[in-house]
Amino acid sequence: MNKRNFSALLIFIIVFSFMPVAIGNSHTYAANSGEEIRVRIEGKDGTLFDYMIVVSDELSGEDLLRTAIGDDEIDGEVSQYGLLITGLLGETVGNSGDGYSTSWGLYVAGGGVLESSQVGISSLQLEGLEELLLHVKAFNPSTYEDLTFIPRLETIQEGSYTKLIVKKAITTYDENWNPVISEEIVEGANLEIDGDVYTTDENGEVEIELEEGTHYVNIFKEGENYPELVRETYEIVVESNKFEEDDSNYELWTVDNSNVKVNKEWNIKFNEEVLDSSLEDNIIVIDSDKNIVTGELELLEDNKTIRVYPPSNEYSVGESYSLYIKNEIKSVNGKVLNKSWKVEFTIGE
Repeated sequence: MNKRNFSALLIFIIVFSFMPVAIGNSHTYAANSGEEIRVRIEGKDGTLFDYMIVVSDELSGEDLLRTAIGDDEIDGEVSQYGLLITGLLGETVGNSGDGYSTSWGLYVAGGGVLESSQVGISSLQLEGLEELLLHVKAFNPSTYEDLTFIPRLETIQEGSYTKLIVKKAITTYDENWNPVISEEIVEGANLEIDGDVYTTDENGEVEIELEEGTHYVNIFKEGENYPELVRETYEIVVESNKFEEDDSNYELWTVDNSNVKVNKEWNIKFNEEVLDSSLEDNIIVIDSDKNIVTGELELLEDNKTIRVYPPSNEYSVGESYSLYIKNEIKSVNGKVLNKSWKVEFTIGE
């Protein structure tokens, strides 16, 4: 029986104020003596305290806070629910504005993820705790809905550019008072990176050119009289994005593509249905400096056509690019492409 080659055809187509949850719902966060926990206190306008505290005999978040800043720097009262904090290091909360009131939000980090504590500071155990954060936050006094949110950062690397997407974590509660977390994009969030400040657009995005290596991103957004986002720092690593392969084994698709549009979408059609999972890193676009600039790949409804979108910042006028299609792409029946292909194109005016 003759085997059919798996071939490809390129188609060029132009909260409750100060009320903590009951003590009986305690999380499992008690650290061993000698461990370090970061204690951070963020006021309305800036950082009030940020130090690593070595645990000795502290058992709860309240114990750790008292060790960190001292009893005299804590204003509040003790009730059946534990310590109700109204002031820290001279900054007080509880004042009402136009449609909002402020309180001290209690946040914890374990496994590198910051989240709202589900218990009060007196009930908070220290096991597994990496950071204890008290941050001035706002809430709607009528509905108790938060007006200050924890930021979340998503990064996408496209060639020498990195897209940073800021979202906010919104906590609501079901009928049994179990927390439900959702996310929304944040327009107007500020990101400080390497001394420069960028602001997210209507899609919650910032796109900048970052050098290879580790970068620290400080995220913040102020409301009119209160922080809209909890101040948080994220570490991102920008990896080398160069095409290092010897392309002598790629067959050149000899079609004149000397005047391609900046928003060009390539359609690659196969003669059999494609295994979607085989596409990653097997269809790429590089620029003349061998930077990988591949945009989004989409398997269309026929399951035989792959659409290669331009990078989010589009192609550059006058620049030359190469589209590589590797023979490691598979059909759903396990067949592989009969050869690897290379398509060269230049962006016209």
